Amino acid sequence: PGFIEAPVNFAPTNLFTGQDPLPAPAYCDRVLYKSLPGLLGDLQCLHYGSAPALARNGNSPVSGSFSIKCTRPFVSLYQNLPGILLHFEGIRVLQSGHRPLSRPVLK
Repeated sequence: PGFIEAPVNFAPTNLFTGQDPLPAPAYCDRVLYKSLPGLLGDLQCLHYGSAPALARNGNSPVSGSFSIKCTRPFVSLYQNLPGILLHFEGIRVLQSGHRPLSRPVLK
């Protein structure tokens, strides 16, 4: 399926005074949305409307609010992951403390 528009329950969004027959009332701006296949129920439009008080250049802005169900992907902690192999060459001790249990500094 293609894009979806929520039901339009607001007046046309272009400036129309009724004095000039052109342009006719129209819905200039729209909010269209689309979900991934099989996840349409995870995306819901909560509000779809216009704000005539904020009209500029003859058009009222249109807005939509949505609820999106987000799921975190599952990653098993017990899955066999490839091991990491570290290989060191030419390790030298640069400094060692006088105490027997001190750790040497490696470069």
